[in-house]
Amino acid sequence: MPFDTATGTFLVPGPAGASAYEAWRGLGNAGTVEDFLATLVGAQGPASTEPGPEGRPGRDGAGSVTTRIASAPIPPWTAVVADGVSNCLPADPFNEAHRGRVFGITAYGGGVGSSVEIQNTGDLTGPANAFEAQSVQFIGQGGVLAPSAPVGAMWRQPVATVVSNGHVVVQLGEASLIYDALDAMLGEGGFSAPCPLDRGASLSETGYVTSAANARALIAALAGTVPADLPPRRGQFLRALEAALPGSIATLFNAVPTDLADPINTAWSHTIGVVPACRLAQFAKTTLGLTDAQIAAAIAAARSIQE
Repeated sequence: MPFDTATGTFLVPGPAGASAYEAWRGLGNAGTVEDFLATLVGAQGPASTEPGPEGRPGRDGAGSVTTRIASAPIPPWTAVVADGVSNCLPADPFNEAHRGRVFGITAYGGGVGSSVEIQNTGDLTGPANAFEAQSVQFIGQGGVLAPSAPVGAMWRQPVATVVSNGHVVVQLGEASLIYDALDAMLGEGGFSAPCPLDRGASLSETGYVTSAANARALIAALAGTVPADLPPRRGQFLRALEAALPGSIATLFNAVPTDLADPINTAWSHTIGVVPACRLAQFAKTTLGLTDAQIAAAIAAARSIQE
């Protein structure tokens, strides 16, 4: 029993008081505890005239972003290809099956089984890198971005332009075979047999691809440039058309017959040097509705385009 030191007496506890809910019921109200609690909520107050705090900045100019599961370890700043419906792998420039399948770049990468964010166009920011500002980045060893394709790679593809440390602009370019010209030496036709593929220039009078032509074409393919005595390469010609008439490459691609034996399909896939009379140039002329002068201008402009 509590003792009151002020009065020197013991305090006798009184009866328990009513709860707030019971007091509410005692005022003649009826309902459950939930009904009582609902009466404690006041009316909606007036809208505030003061602006709220500023939100966080949005992402810089991001393009289409996809999330996939990594089937293999993926380092930062890596180009990737699809692996099934929901997975992805680093792009491999030594694997011809990966050519034309790159669908974006991941800035941060991820381990096996982790979710990887992939972007296919626009500004992409991420961890610090050693990329040189304004440089074009290609798919390097293991899919990691590099200033050029690795030695011995089967294909090369420009995929981004560096803005600054940790910031690139993703722009997936054409994936072209590095050894297209080598096919002229080792494939059908070779050095001495009639060659059914368009070679564009340096044909002997009998229609044979000459040894000298093959040698110069091979050097051009390995160097990624065009010697002064050779016509521009297929990729340069298509980029020149695209620069003059945006959408040209897509239009031509969609018009190429799917039959691999079709001469147009062969010209599209195997032409090395482009001259006005070759089948690829004539196909572009007809499909795009161009004049001879426009084709000649595109070929001339193509020579200054670096692949």
